[in-house]
Amino acid sequence: MIKPYKRHTLYKQFTRKFSESLFTIDETDKEKVIAAFAQKRLKDPSFTHTWDSKMKYDRAWLWRRVRRKVSAPEVLLPLLKSLFLSYGPLKCAKSGRALFDKKSWDQAAAVLRTVQLGHVSDPPDVQLYIKTGKLDDLKLTLYRCIRGTNSLEGGVHQNLIRKFGSFGAGPELANAMLTEYRLRHNLDVGSKNRHSVIYKSHYDPWLVQHIDLLRQKMGFSADTRNIALSVNALEYCGSGELFGICPLPNEEMVKIGILPSEITDESLPLIDKTIPQLQDTVFMKVGSTLRSHLGRYKFVANNQCTKFAVLAVHTMKEKSEFRVIYETHYKNSNNRRINFVDFASKFNEKANGIDIFYKTTDHLEKYYKDFELQDGVSKTEEIHQIALRLIEHQVVSTNQPSQLLPAASPRIPSINNIFAVVSAATIDAQIPPPSVSSQLLQPQPQQPHLQHNVLPAGYYFQPSLPVPSHRLQDVLPVPDHRPQTALLVPTHRFISPRLQMCHPHPYQKAPVITKRVTARKCKGCGSEVCNGKNKRTDCSSPRCLKCAATSGCPGIWDAKNCNR
Repeated sequence: MIKPYKRHTLYKQFTRKFSESLFTIDETDKEKVIAAFAQKRLKDPSFTHTWDSKMKYDRAWLWRRVRRKVSAPEVLLPLLKSLFLSYGPLKCAKSGRALFDKKSWDQAAAVLRTVQLGHVSDPPDVQLYIKTGKLDDLKLTLYRCIRGTNSLEGGVHQNLIRKFGSFGAGPELANAMLTEYRLRHNLDVGSKNRHSVIYKSHYDPWLVQHIDLLRQKMGFSADTRNIALSVNALEYCGSGELFGICPLPNEEMVKIGILPSEITDESLPLIDKTIPQLQDTVFMKVGSTLRSHLGRYKFVANNQCTKFAVLAVHTMKEKSEFRVIYETHYKNSNNRRINFVDFASKFNEKANGIDIFYKTTDHLEKYYKDFELQDGVSKTEEIHQIALRLIEHQVVSTNQPSQLLPAASPRIPSINNIFAVVSAATIDAQIPPPSVSSQLLQPQPQQPHLQHNVLPAGYYFQPSLPVPSHRLQDVLPVPDHRPQTALLVPTHRFISPRLQMCHPHPYQKAPVITKRVTARKCKGCGSEVCNGKNKRTDCSSPRCLKCAATSGCPGIWDAKNCNR
């Protein structure tokens, strides 16, 4: 697509005109929307939406109710050419740059060539819109458009990657999960697209089909509302189609020298005379869940109906064999292009099912590109080996330390762990206890930052108790059972405040400045409680915030455009 200068003042206007030129709106659907707006306005005077307002602010709402069409090349090509020539050379009033630069003009020319080839126009007589079977509150039909990027990219491929992309599953589990996913996806999508109903049932259609077959034999009417019964598979023969890991065509196998699988007792279907052979009953032989040697390769080979698995180049033995065959037969050949059919035949002769497996021409051709790249890297390193060795020696001798510190073992903080206890030197507010004689002779004035506590006689305070570093704790007084002396001990004693933890290297924290957050207001009506503050289309009564006009003023939604 075209990438013009995004900061150009006419960028948004150009994108709108480009969209309007590319798509032709169905006039019938447009008239239905306009009539629905008029009828809604009669019932609710506060409803102010129009076709122009929806086109400007909420086009996604319109495109679910209005069908569009891309015109034929003979109509679309002259219109787009005139649009590009008109807007491309226009210069911005602020920056002075044109809307299109050299790269944009090249992209515009590529778009015109694509339009001329007919790759943009809708195919004739193909319906691209499907009714969802739902009506909105205005009684308008909702459509689903199938135009655009292939739905496999986001609807299937990315969904599969998210579901089990990180499982690291082998081919057997991946094939089983893909089989289950195909069934569920087809039921969900088929019910929505064919019947406009969301599928809400189990994912075992053979049970429902078997019950439906019995109902028909007994004369009951069939249930046509279930998507699983739209076509009863028990009434038809199998199509013979295979999904997942499929067998290779016999012609391709003969051409590149791949041998078919050998028929053994293990490859035959399960036959047990003790199991009654009932009609419409399927028995599946379940393999062992134990991972055997080369079991994944054998599973792939059985599904491909080949003697050994057909896989891409991935083992070291295969890479070595590829180099030997290439240097022996094709390196000094006069032909510039390699005959990969002959290459595959020579390679498949070396297959053993252990470290060398079968290859197709596509596998070898893809690996040949990587082989050429690695071969070029090796030749370049050989040419500049002196300089590369010098810098490698400098890096190893300069940046690599001779000795590393021993790895530290994790320590869980606990009370008994001496390494988790902060020493007394790091504890703030360490005040030694006053002596008894000094208390009797000279009373100490009360400090404003100290707490005045009352302790019973016979108790003393020890301030230098170690405190764990992981939380704050209060130091409790410890009873003293020593004999009392003849000196009078006052009951009021000044002790140090509650111990506080501090960092060995304290620092000044910068003040935190919080910005005042104002309430969001609607740009249409200026109210703080209007739903239009989050989405313009939800505003019920837009007006100009400068002149208070509700219609006819360009200042609605933007007071700067008011002309009064």
